[in-house]
Amino acid sequence: MINVVDSVVIARPIEEVWAFMADLENAHTWGLWSEATKTSDGSVGVGSTFRSTERGGGMKLTAILKITEWEPPKRMTFWSETFPSSRFGPLKPATLSFSLNALEDGTTRVERQAGGETHGAWKLLEPLISFGIRREKEEDAVKRLLQSRASS
Repeated sequence: MINVVDSVVIARPIEEVWAFMADLENAHTWGLWSEATKTSDGSVGVGSTFRSTERGGGMKLTAILKITEWEPPKRMTFWSETFPSSRFGPLKPATLSFSLNALEDGTTRVERQAGGETHGAWKLLEPLISFGIRREKEEDAVKRLLQSRASS
């Protein structure tokens, strides 16, 4: 089982961070996925589904993601029965959560929790897969994009 937890503090208010992260059509700008298409009707929330595409290593991998938690402006969680990754191998099932906490100084702490089950020979590579996931800190990209916008 893989479970990676990390966080970053972003010098922006929680409402602004949530609005940016919750705009899932633009999530490719901060590395959540290469492409995404909403496959369910209605507004984004619990039960919404997306077809996510990741490109890498000459491959195009697709997963169906379902939102299992959506608590503006505090938490979003994505779940997938199978999350194929060109970087980390298949995780079955996989979850990715972002928790946002407003800090007293007006900044926002974004915590990411990513995990999933590996199977077969992939189990032997769990330490390497965990290391790779730790390096893919989407919340750092959110910080860079929002803080650069604020200083422009």
